[in-house]
Formats: sequence, C-alpha cells, structure tokens
Amino acid sequence: MVSYKSEKDAIIYWTEQLETNPAVSVIAYRNLEKLPTLTTFLNLSPTFGIWSPQLSGGILKQWLTITTNNEKIKLNQPLPIVSFNNSFRLPNEFIFSLDGSFQGKGNYQNIYLSENKFIVNFGIIKSFLNNQLRVELKGNDLFYDSKEGNLLYNKQMELFQVNRFDTRFVELTVRYKFNTAQSKYKGTGAGEKEMNRL
Repeated sequence: MVSYKSEKDAIIYWTEQLETNPAVSVIAYRNLEKLPTLTTFLNLSPTFGIWSPQLSGGILKQWLTITTNNEKIKLNQPLPIVSFNNSFRLPNEFIFSLDGSFQGKGNYQNIYLSENKFIVNFGIIKSFLNNQLRVELKGNDLFYDSKEGNLLYNKQMELFQVNRFDTRFVELTVRYKFNTAQSKYKGTGAGEKEMNRL
C-alpha cells in the first residue's frame, strides 16, 4: 500500500508568547499552509500448518519546515511502524496468539517522537459445548513498555513531555451463546406485491 496526500491548512498544536507579557505562553492551534505526507506499508499473511503469522511494516514520511527560535528546521524524519501478529490453532480447539508492535522514533506534524515503543500481547481462547461457551484469557503490554516522548517545536520554545501509560493488564472473558427463538411468522410480506411492481 502506498498513499500520498498533501493536507491543506493542516491543524497543529502551537505555542506563542503573549505580546503584552512574554513570560506567559498560550497553547492554541495553528494552520500550516500544507503538509505533504507519504505512507507506505507492506503486509504478509501466509499460513504454515497450525501457524498463521501476519507481518506488517511501513513508514510515515512527511515534508515540513517550520521556524522555531528564529531558525528554520526540517521535521522530515520517517516514522517506522511494524507489527507481527501470530495465531496458532492447537489441538482440542485451543487458539493461542502472540502479537508484537513497534513504533520507532520520527517526526509527526511539529513533533519529534523521541521514544521507541514496543508492545507485546498474548491471548488463549478455548471453546466448549459446540462453540456455545467460549473462554478467553488475554494479556496486554507484557513488558510494560507503552511510553511516549514528545518534543513539540513552537515559535519561541520547545516543549518536551514523557508519558508512561499503565496499559499492562490480564483479562478473563467468558461468553455463552443462548439459543435464539425461531421466528414464528409464516405469512408473506404485505408489501411484496408492491415491491415487485416497482
């Protein structure tokens, strides 16, 4: 997949100092004249017996030059994104999944993403009673690596923020499908003749 777009009047976060009091900064929005972006992705999903892997990878590349602290800087570093999802069909109707995703460092709008992010999830599914009962155990962000580092470029200042998200958890889900009542309506549609006429 290859996609190119040039966004006119793209909206970004922007900070400027008040003219009446330069010690006060106001975070608001600003329009860029244009923001050209190229996105490329490759997806592979073969099957090898019980193993069904899916590998997807690509980059998000923009072309942007802004003025910060009276200096022009280019924010053109590509942002790499990769995911590797794995599903295993095991005996006795067990399904095991192990998924990983990676987002590297790069530029997005007027932000430099300064942290690599790598997340690993797993899941185990087992069905019982002719698929009426389904039990699913899921673990999210096993290595507790969901974090962000954002360096935001503005007119006369740079704002750096690091976030660490509490996204690690284990979840157990039990689903049971009840028999649905069969429809007892035996007539024909009252509007069928009219529909055929139309």
